[in-house]
Amino acid sequence: MEFLKYLMLIFIISDMRKSMCNGEDSGLFYSFGDGDIRSPSTDDGSSPEILLEKPFIYFGHVYQKTHVNNNGHLTFDGPFSQSRPSYLQTQINREIIAPLWTDMDNRFNGTISYRQVTSGGLLLAASNNINQYFPNLNFTASWLFIATWDKVPYFASSQSESTFQVVLVSGKNMSFTLMHYGHITPITYRFMSGYDTSDSTDFFLIPVSDITKLSNTSNVNVTGRWVFRVDRTSDHNDLFYPFGNEDIKNPSEDDGSSPVILLEKPFVYFGRVHRKTYVNNNGHLTFDGPLSQPTPNYLQLQLDRDIIAPLWTNLDNTVSGTISYRQVTRGGLLQAASNNINQYFPNLNFTAALLFIATWDKVPYYNNLQSSSSFQVVLVSGGSLSFVMMNYGNISATDQQFQVRKDENRIYLNSGINIDIRELVRNLRFTVFLMMFSFTQAGYGTVNSTNNFSIPVPDENELFNSSNVNVPGRWVFRVDGGPEEGIFYPYGDEDTKNHSEYFGSSPLIPLAQPFVYFGLIYNELYVHNQGYLTFNELINQLQPYYFPAYSSVDIIAPLWTDIAITHKGTITYRQVTDSHLLNRASKDINQFYHNLNFSATWVFIVTWDKVSFYGYRRTVSPFLYGAVSCTEICYKETVSPVLCINVDIPFVFQESTFQAVLVSGKNMSFTLMHYGHIAPTYAFKVK
Repeated sequence: MEFLKYLMLIFIISDMRKSMCNGEDSGLFYSFGDGDIRSPSTDDGSSPEILLEKPFIYFGHVYQKTHVNNNGHLTFDGPFSQSRPSYLQTQINREIIAPLWTDMDNRFNGTISYRQVTSGGLLLAASNNINQYFPNLNFTASWLFIATWDKVPYFASSQSESTFQVVLVSGKNMSFTLMHYGHITPITYRFMSGYDTSDSTDFFLIPVSDITKLSNTSNVNVTGRWVFRVDRTSDHNDLFYPFGNEDIKNPSEDDGSSPVILLEKPFVYFGRVHRKTYVNNNGHLTFDGPLSQPTPNYLQLQLDRDIIAPLWTNLDNTVSGTISYRQVTRGGLLQAASNNINQYFPNLNFTAALLFIATWDKVPYYNNLQSSSSFQVVLVSGGSLSFVMMNYGNISATDQQFQVRKDENRIYLNSGINIDIRELVRNLRFTVFLMMFSFTQAGYGTVNSTNNFSIPVPDENELFNSSNVNVPGRWVFRVDGGPEEGIFYPYGDEDTKNHSEYFGSSPLIPLAQPFVYFGLIYNELYVHNQGYLTFNELINQLQPYYFPAYSSVDIIAPLWTDIAITHKGTITYRQVTDSHLLNRASKDINQFYHNLNFSATWVFIVTWDKVSFYGYRRTVSPFLYGAVSCTEICYKETVSPVLCINVDIPFVFQESTFQAVLVSGKNMSFTLMHYGHIAPTYAFKVK
């Protein structure tokens, strides 16, 4: 009997190896080839009707048959010959799963084939895959449908070859779709990868603008593989607060806004009390009036208004998508919000009294109606406390290209703006304008930008995977401006500011109490803009010494690097002898150094707030500023090669915030260094 167990195990392993190794990529593709049924070799053709050996549940609908269409998709209600994707998903009005929908042609080369699997080792492999990507489901696959496009060329491009696969997996009333990508040839016309339902209540587009990137992307950390659960409708219940039929809808107009909305309870925003708001179509809320500006400012300081922007970019709800809002002042949703806030901000004992929920549901970008983004902002208030919650669903990429038509000296943008290239070279302001075009930004800002934050993601379609509260797709901020015992000691308006000059320093600062530094007693110091303090003399050292520096200068350097505050950021300092902060410093030191019974008598706080690293870079691609991103700017003529404009311009990188705190008392001295968001210090590659 023991022998039979081993024999059975060997058979299962052998069967799995045979199943998994028959295809092009044993580590990615499920088996295909020998044993498959082939689709006819016809342009825009389809398989005959395929009766499924087990039913497949697709967003609440149960299907018993399907068609494998040559142009890269499956449909359930009949064959589908459309060669290229619709400009709007909603125009299709049918259920479709499209691993790569574009104009394929298998008449001369390539194979399109399919198989069903109801037994053997491949079911176990699929079960393991699904349980790895969706833990805690304890899923067991009972049926697979595998359709493969193997080395299929595009229409009128017989030299091209693309290989991809879609796998339907079902079991236990659960259904999944896997999409696999091998070698994908570049293409010049439209394509789409993802899935859709008949009324587009559930759909997803893989966020790539370059078709060849499909082989290098994933949502499950397996390059070239995308996996989706598709048995049930997804109404964002796990993340989004309720929205839909009960909401008030914004007008469907480009760069439009809601009318003035009177808040049922006041909302405190960094010390200012607001009783009304506006939901602006381009992805933000304002309080003092509507804002039609489609893309963010280069510097937030130029805006000079309170703004909350879950995704500020050029959106267009004139054809599709819904922007809506509601207020909540009673019911179970207030309790749910209270629970959320108390989870993210423990010890506040917060009770929500008002929710304002604004939702952008499947809204496309301007001049890109194929795109679709869903996100939400929730204002939460109760007592004197206020919070902002930002929730992100599917966010399409905003990749765009700018092309030159026959007039080789002029750029024509999608918005109708045109720019003279010769003027661009002569005037750097035009360069800055181009860098500003097609921005996105997620975060918040205030009048004079005294309080602002940009969500630090490399591009907008990463928002649904990011978080500051360990819930992917959710960011939460306290915004009333009240006291918070965070890691940083107080700084801001009461501080003395350093001059906004490159390579600058404070004047000599007399200390209210002496500071003992490794046996030497100092009564004065300098705060250097480049991220360090010195005591006995100024130094003008741009690049840091490696410690130990064997220098004649005593130095404390929380972050010594090339910092520029000529455009943005502040460097400030204060001395403190008030009891509240001295007690805090004493507690901190006694927590870190037990048995000292330390009592602070003096604190010196110096803060580098949202400062930027200085550098030079040529041309304007790629551009990053906080969470602001701009696509690569290309100038192409219809015949000539790509035209690159190289201009040396000073360039300010992302923001960094850090702090040094000197603490003294009882002939003892300590230094605390605090770090917030720190941007990378490397320079981008010069093109």
